Amino acid sequence: ALGSNRSLRVLRLHDNNITEVGGYRLVSLLQAHLTDDRASGRQMGGIHQVTLHGNQLSHGTLSAAKEVCAARVRHDQVPHAVHSEIESLEPAEPALALTSAQLGVDRIYDDRVQAKLSELRSELAKLRKDFEDAAATVGREVERHREKEAAAAREAEAAREEMRKVQAKFEAERAEIQKGLTMYQARKMQLDALEKGFAARETPA
Repeated sequence: ALGSNRSLRVLRLHDNNITEVGGYRLVSLLQAHLTDDRASGRQMGGIHQVTLHGNQLSHGTLSAAKEVCAARVRHDQVPHAVHSEIESLEPAEPALALTSAQLGVDRIYDDRVQAKLSELRSELAKLRKDFEDAAATVGREVERHREKEAAAAREAEAAREEMRKVQAKFEAERAEIQKGLTMYQARKMQLDALEKGFAARETPA
């Protein structure tokens, strides 16, 4: 539309919610038309003024648009015969302004990337902390389970030891009783033999 409407001089785009990327594209388009007209020698066919206030544009982009329009005005006012000489002498403000606008866009993208990276780092740190907390909880549970197993093993060993002591005491007492019983039986046999001997002597022949 800008290239086909050669009579358009003022472009009113204020309060249009234009983003920084859109502003950069507009400046690039204006610069491209100016470059083409300079190469072809065409004059009086471009935008002299752009109103961009009220949009989402940086100071660099606004300055770039202003510089491109100023360069267009100078181009349209100066005869083509002296354009080459002027272009070799005048500072390259439009190109510099366009570069500045590009850097502004790059900074915006870089800021967005850095913000996203920061967000991802925060999420990663949270996930790592959650994992470490969960691992610590599992570790504590495992340790408590091991302590319970160790305590149960100690109690079982203590019970077995007590059982061995009781068994040993029982065996000792049984051996002692058996010894006493054996002595009693031997003594009884002796007494029985003595009684038989006495009885035999007392019996008349």
